[in-house]
Amino acid sequence: MGGLCKNGQVEKAYDSLGEMEEKGCPPNVVSFNTLISYFSQINETAKVVELLQKMAKKELFLDTITCSVILELLKLGDETCQELLSLIPMFPA
Repeated sequence: MGGLCKNGQVEKAYDSLGEMEEKGCPPNVVSFNTLISYFSQINETAKVVELLQKMAKKELFLDTITCSVILELLKLGDETCQELLSLIPMFPA
């Protein structure tokens, strides 16, 4: 997944999440963090929000990498900031 992202194929890497599920290998926090990091680098905050929502539904925990990306995006101050903040309580404690 990281290799796809590094080669500019972030959407293909994103699609691989579904493929992983179909093949019985559900993505973990590392898989999500890889995509979240790359989507944040290309300012695709809507995709970051979508991925965070998927993580919450799967009851995956936020880790330091996820939190760092969220904090970096919050510094941008765009319209997705409020949405990002609203997602945090959805995660397991």
